[in-house]
Parts: sequence; C-alpha cells; structure tokens
Amino acid sequence: MDCIVVVVAAGSGKRMGGKKAKQFLPLDDKSILAHTLVRLSNIDNIDGLILVVPEKDIQYCRIQVIEKFNIKKVINIVPGGRRRQDSVMNGLNYLADINPNYVLIHDGVRPFFSSELIGRILSELRICSGVIPGMKVVCTIKKCDENGFIQETLPRRMLWEIQTPQGFCFDLIYEAYKKVHAGNIDITDDAMAVELLGNPVKIIEGNKENIKITRPLDIVLANEIILKSEGLSCE
Repeated sequence: MDCIVVVVAAGSGKRMGGKKAKQFLPLDDKSILAHTLVRLSNIDNIDGLILVVPEKDIQYCRIQVIEKFNIKKVINIVPGGRRRQDSVMNGLNYLADINPNYVLIHDGVRPFFSSELIGRILSELRICSGVIPGMKVVCTIKKCDENGFIQETLPRRMLWEIQTPQGFCFDLIYEAYKKVHAGNIDITDDAMAVELLGNPVKIIEGNKENIKITRPLDIVLANEIILKSEGLSCE
C-alpha cells in the first residue's frame, strides 16, 4: 500500500471533563472520532486506516463507529498504550507487516483537516521524508524559568503551532519510534522522534480550522466550523 493513516484516539480526555472520553463526545450527527474517520475514508489518496483506541473501547468502536457509519477503510483497531507515543508505536508495529511507503499519524480529535492539506503533505513526501503542517504563531511567546520570570522573548517569525496529520516515509518513522521506545524518551509529537535521529522535517502551512478538540470551548468552536461549512450563519 502507498499511504496508511494511523489515527490515535486512545486518550482519556481529562482536560475536557465529564465521564466520556473526548473522542466519543457527540458533535452534530456523530462522535468526534466518527467525523475524523469518515473524512479520512473519503480521501482517495489514503489506502487504509489503523485506529488506535483504549482496549476497552475496541468493540464499541467496531460497532458504534465503524459499522454504524460504514467506514470501509479501517484495516484494524489496535489497543493504545499509556502515553500517546506508546499508542503510535502500537500502530506502527502493526503496520510493519504491511510496510506502506508512507504513513500519516493523526489525532482522532482533529476532524476538520482538509483533503487539500492531505494532498500537499503527500506531494511533499515525494521529495522529503518528513512533512508536518502548522500555523505561524501570531501571539508573542516568552520563555520563562521555573519561577515564572521571563528569560527570553522568542522571535515569532521562527515559531509554528504544529498540527496533524504528520507524514513520513514509513521506514524512517518506524526506525525513529523504535529508538525512542528503546531509550524511553518522552516526545511531544511524531516529528520529534525523527528530529532525534538527525533527519530534517519540513513544515508546511496547515488549516486554521484544523483544531484539536480538547476542552469544552473547542466543542463550541467545532460546532461553528460545522455550521460555516454548511453555509449557515453562526450568529
């Protein structure tokens, strides 16, 4: 296969509050995770999806998400790990036998990426081995010490807020994650694993609507995005 997406949705969603994990919260007519999977499944350049969720939720996802919304591109559901990076590692381990040319790693709670963004990531992957989307930082960012005193004001022109999906040649990201796993190194995104190998990763402009739904306010923003996409007024 040419391109597989590992969809990571194994978090507990503590920042959202409530009893239900954020990926299963309702958004319009389906759960946040279902929105993400349906949109990915409708993109021609994507050959298959590996879904990573908590082990206790595998059967629920199979019946209430994949079968309910007839999502045909899901190859398998893999149990997640303690940390996000452990969940990604589980997904990559499953993909080792399939050995796709490229893998995209995507947060299950980012349902508003565009097919155009996916196309640009895949186009860049024909040239370089790692490509991630982001938005240029517009706010002033200051670096502080542990006591809250400013150490440095960072130049905005060099700063990006990173999004997913993050795209890589499969062999590269798998090697990078195996080294991270073996060294028990904490990473905050997938590109960091590749950076630790010394390989360059390119940033391209993402979509401003490609928000990660993690807090209650994000649900409000998500509903506004859906209304705007339907050509309705949000006022």
